[in-house]
Amino acid sequence: MIHPFKNYGIKGFIWYQGEGNRKNAHFYKDYMVSLVTSWRNQWQNKSLPFYFVEIAPFSYENNKDTKAIKANLVREAQSLAANEIPNAGMVVTTDVGKCNEIHPPEKQVIAKRLANWALTKQYGYNGIVYRSPEYNSFKIKDNKAILTFNFFGENKDNLSLDSDRELKNFEIAGADQVFYSAEVKINKDQTITVFSDQVKEIVAVRYGFIDCLEGSLFSKAGLPVSPFRTDDWSE
Repeated sequence: MIHPFKNYGIKGFIWYQGEGNRKNAHFYKDYMVSLVTSWRNQWQNKSLPFYFVEIAPFSYENNKDTKAIKANLVREAQSLAANEIPNAGMVVTTDVGKCNEIHPPEKQVIAKRLANWALTKQYGYNGIVYRSPEYNSFKIKDNKAILTFNFFGENKDNLSLDSDRELKNFEIAGADQVFYSAEVKINKDQTITVFSDQVKEIVAVRYGFIDCLEGSLFSKAGLPVSPFRTDDWSE
C-alpha cells in the first residue's frame, strides 16, 4: 500500500500500530525492523525518521477472545524496536487508554507527542520534552530493588520523575516467579526503590506488565514511562 507513493518527497513517517499483532508479540520486533527498512529502501534513504505509537491500555481478556499479557509483550517489543532502529522513537500511551475501549479516546494527546518528536528532531525546535524516561537497570540492596532510568532532552527541570503522584502497578517476585504488589519510592537521585515484605529475596521487578493499566510513573514534564520488566520469563 505504500509503494504507490514512492515518487513523492517525504520527510519521515509517523505510524499508528493496529491491534492484530498482539498474537505475534515474539516476532514483532523483527517485523518492525523489516517494515522500517523496506520503507527506507523504497525512498533510498536509510535515515528517514520513524515515530510510532505504543499499543494503548485495553483489557483484552475481558473484551476479546484472547489471553491477557499479549498486548504488553507487544509493548515490550515496541520499546526494543524503538531503541534498536536508528532514528526511531515511540510515543508512550499508558495514560490515554481505557480498559473497555480498544481505541484510546485521547487522540490529540497522542498526536501532540508525535509532533513533538518531529519538531525537535527534524525541525530544530528547542526546549520541547519529547521523549519519556526509560527504564535502564536495577540492582538489589538490603532486599530492595533499586531501579535506574535514562532521561532525554535539554530542559533539566523536566528531566526527572514526578514524585508527587501515587505510584501503582509495581510488582516484584522471587525465584518462584510469583509476583506481589510492591511498595515504591522515588529517591532524590532519581532512582526508584521497590520492595515488599512478601518477597524475601527479590529476583524480578515489573511495572504495568498487564494488558490494561492506568499509568502512574511520569516525568515532571508529564510524559508517562512505558511498562517494563527486569526478567525475561516466558509468559
